[in-house]
Amino acid sequence: MKQAALPNEYRHIYEELKGHIHSSSHGGLKRRTVDEIEAFAHLYLVGLGMLSRLKANPDMRSFAPLFQKVLLEANILLYPEEEMTLAKLWRFFWTYLPAQLWENRYYYLAATLICGGATVIGFLIVMQNFEMASVFMPGSLRSSHELEEYLFSTHAQSEMLMAGREYGATEKAVFATALMINNIRVAVICFTLGALFGIPTLLILIETGLMLGTLPALFYHGDLYGLGAWLLPHGVPEISAILLAGGAGLKLGMSLLRPGEESTGIRFRKALKSVSGTIVLCTGLLIWAGIVESFIRQSALSNEVRYTIAGFSCLPIILVFVRAFLAHRQSKTTHLTQEPT
Repeated sequence: MKQAALPNEYRHIYEELKGHIHSSSHGGLKRRTVDEIEAFAHLYLVGLGMLSRLKANPDMRSFAPLFQKVLLEANILLYPEEEMTLAKLWRFFWTYLPAQLWENRYYYLAATLICGGATVIGFLIVMQNFEMASVFMPGSLRSSHELEEYLFSTHAQSEMLMAGREYGATEKAVFATALMINNIRVAVICFTLGALFGIPTLLILIETGLMLGTLPALFYHGDLYGLGAWLLPHGVPEISAILLAGGAGLKLGMSLLRPGEESTGIRFRKALKSVSGTIVLCTGLLIWAGIVESFIRQSALSNEVRYTIAGFSCLPIILVFVRAFLAHRQSKTTHLTQEPT
């Protein structure tokens, strides 16, 4: 179709766009002034509107491909896709993801308080009635007889705390892989089910807390010190990951419940984007937890060494949130909260 056949109004915009494209063909937009770029962008938006009218008008629809081609060229110049360089990748992990964590800190705190409260309640309930432990513990430990042994038999407690120490490296590696997959699955479920108004996430946090409170109650009059050495080295990163995933799930749920000027879909997409980095951190924590649970918990290391490892497990989590605070403060002054492309 000849260009001259275009109506004057359309032909004028078409020629203006072609002129800007020709001027920007060598060196891109770097050699153009701000005013020229703004004029180019304005023409592009006008052209998009004209393209819609061309497609809607049966008599002018044949001109649409010609107009669409020039608009595509303009789009490539105005909105080029940036390559992911090492510097941008570093900024993504060093600034953008930590800033996300700090922005969502109150949701992580809420998840911690919910799980912590359930832990205290579970501990108090089992201290009053040990049979309730069969309700709070996982399915593999719901035998009342077995739980009664943990409560009254130091031998049964010792067997539980020393289980798996005889395994070889291959068996422990297989066990570690299974633990990682299962724990990551639980974290993803806790996170994604926040889309159901946060209710399933809330229930998972409560269930986790009740289970965490049950074991100390069963061992309270026995080897409580040994239980801490058995639980904390892998429990610190594992529970931290569940709390982070739970906080992210709560934010997704609140985005659906909180009223606002924006539509529910837009609020949900923004919330999902703002917690996307949480799963990256959770995955790293759960991989570390799986390794520790297989090779540290099921080892002959002394309780003191185990507590030392648990302390060192806390250190990177603390440093991550220190970095999150600094990254968030930096992003507020340098406008780095926008995700790099």
